[in-house]
Amino acid sequence: MPKNWNPHYIKHVLEPHFVQAEQHFLQPLLEISQAHAVMLFRCGLLEKGFAQRILEALRAIQDESFTYSTAFEDLFFTIEARVMAAAGAEAAGNLQIARSRNDVDAALIRMVLRDQVLGLLGSLEETCAVLLARGFDGLTWLMPGYTHHQPAQPTTLGHYLSGILNVLERDTGRIKAAYSSINYSPLGAVAMTGTAFAINRDWMQRWLGFDAILENGIDAVSAVDHSLELLNAIRILCTNLSRLTHDLIFWASQEIGFFRVADEFVQIS
Repeated sequence: MPKNWNPHYIKHVLEPHFVQAEQHFLQPLLEISQAHAVMLFRCGLLEKGFAQRILEALRAIQDESFTYSTAFEDLFFTIEARVMAAAGAEAAGNLQIARSRNDVDAALIRMVLRDQVLGLLGSLEETCAVLLARGFDGLTWLMPGYTHHQPAQPTTLGHYLSGILNVLERDTGRIKAAYSSINYSPLGAVAMTGTAFAINRDWMQRWLGFDAILENGIDAVSAVDHSLELLNAIRILCTNLSRLTHDLIFWASQEIGFFRVADEFVQIS
């Protein structure tokens, strides 16, 4: 452990960062490393024997458990050390040809975000399916339409729910647009100016499921607008869902009594 590492820095920064990285980034980091080793071999930059030893080491790591050690700064260097121990320094050292933590970290974030977005879109689809079914059921269910918490005009439950569905459809579109912005590959940008090695960025992009490549290296390793675009889409979604939730709570109040919440979802005041 470097002597200038403060124990508080280890406890409150390095160790929590490692635990979080293992939870979210371990699998995509292994996938990137496997793809990089294969790509280097295909491009004639890595001997077949070295590539096989690296891939075997990476495959074995998937079944291992991890605990933080001050011998290594973060998960990236921990994986590097384990590959080196299993495959040998000469083979493992070649895995770092034409890559950097900069482009790898950028790719990790995009891979994790896109998986989260797909899960969110799946949940939205399920929610919309339920609302659509209830909307068809409620096409002729009369109810008051409220303005300023006062009954204003007659409408139907189906009319109300179709209005919510319209909003969620737009939310879905915004989140899909954010996914499109996220799913670009930064790999091959290396630190920020690319590499003189004749690598194949297109192959890496396709192998790892990215839609396209971020051509500019500085943009590839430093862009954050895709994350902000997703955050804004989620913020709008949450605002719209809170509107639905507020209406449901209002309708379930004793004064309104429009519907009854099941006992398993209710607790005392």
